[in-house]
Amino acid sequence: MCLSVPGRIVEVRQAEPFAVAMVECDDGVKQVSLAMVPDAAVGEYVIVHVGFAVDRMAEAEALAALELLRSL
Repeated sequence: MCLSVPGRIVEVRQAEPFAVAMVECDDGVKQVSLAMVPDAAVGEYVIVHVGFAVDRMAEAEALAALELLRSL
Protein backbone atom coordinates (compact mmCIF):
# COMPACT_ATOMS: atom_id res chain seq x y z
CA MET A 1 0.00 0.00 0.00
CA CYS A 2 1.24 3.48 -0.85
CA LEU A 3 0.52 6.66 0.99
CA SER A 4 0.18 10.15 -0.42
CA VAL A 5 0.60 13.12 1.89
CA PRO A 6 -0.42 16.76 1.60
CA GLY A 7 2.19 19.49 1.52
CA ARG A 8 2.40 23.23 0.91
CA ILE A 9 4.50 24.59 -1.96
CA VAL A 10 7.08 27.02 -0.60
CA GLU A 11 9.15 27.50 -3.77
CA VAL A 12 8.90 26.67 -7.46
CA ARG A 13 12.02 26.16 -9.55
CA GLN A 14 12.02 25.97 -13.32
CA ALA A 15 13.80 22.87 -14.57
CA GLU A 16 13.86 20.77 -17.70
CA PRO A 17 11.74 19.08 -18.73
CA PHE A 18 9.37 19.90 -15.82
CA ALA A 19 9.38 22.43 -13.00
CA VAL A 20 10.03 21.21 -9.47
CA ALA A 21 8.73 22.53 -6.19
CA MET A 22 10.03 22.61 -2.67
CA VAL A 23 7.11 21.27 -0.65
CA GLU A 24 6.79 21.58 3.13
CA CYS A 25 5.49 18.37 4.67
CA ASP A 26 5.41 17.29 8.30
CA ASP A 27 8.79 15.62 8.01
CA GLY A 28 10.55 18.59 6.41
CA VAL A 29 10.89 20.14 2.97
CA LYS A 30 11.07 17.88 -0.08
CA GLN A 31 11.76 18.52 -3.73
CA VAL A 32 8.94 17.16 -5.89
CA SER A 33 8.20 17.15 -9.60
CA LEU A 34 5.39 19.33 -10.91
CA ALA A 35 5.01 17.26 -14.10
CA MET A 36 1.38 16.42 -13.25
CA VAL A 37 0.40 19.90 -12.02
CA PRO A 38 2.69 22.23 -13.99
CA ASP A 39 0.80 25.40 -13.08
CA ALA A 40 0.83 24.82 -9.30
CA ALA A 41 1.98 27.90 -7.39
CA VAL A 42 3.66 28.89 -4.15
CA GLY A 43 1.24 28.70 -1.23
CA GLU A 44 -0.96 25.99 -2.73
CA TYR A 45 -1.34 22.57 -1.16
CA VAL A 46 -0.63 19.50 -3.27
CA ILE A 47 -0.87 15.77 -2.74
CA VAL A 48 2.65 14.29 -2.85
CA HIS A 49 3.25 10.68 -3.88
CA VAL A 50 6.70 9.17 -4.54
CA GLY A 51 8.30 12.49 -5.46
CA PHE A 52 5.47 13.86 -7.60
CA ALA A 53 2.77 16.41 -6.87
CA VAL A 54 -0.21 14.52 -8.26
CA ASP A 55 -3.02 17.03 -7.66
CA ARG A 56 -3.97 20.22 -5.86
CA MET A 57 -5.76 20.09 -2.54
CA ALA A 58 -7.91 22.69 -0.78
CA GLU A 59 -6.17 24.16 2.27
CA ALA A 60 -8.92 23.10 4.70
CA GLU A 61 -8.86 19.55 3.35
CA ALA A 62 -5.05 19.43 3.51
CA LEU A 63 -4.96 20.67 7.10
CA ALA A 64 -7.62 18.15 8.15
CA ALA A 65 -5.68 15.32 6.47
CA LEU A 66 -2.44 16.40 8.15
CA GLU A 67 -4.16 16.46 11.54
CA LEU A 68 -5.53 12.97 10.95
CA LEU A 69 -2.10 11.66 9.93
CA ARG A 70 -0.52 13.21 13.04
CA SER A 71 -3.07 11.46 15.26
CA LEU A 72 -2.22 7.99 13.91
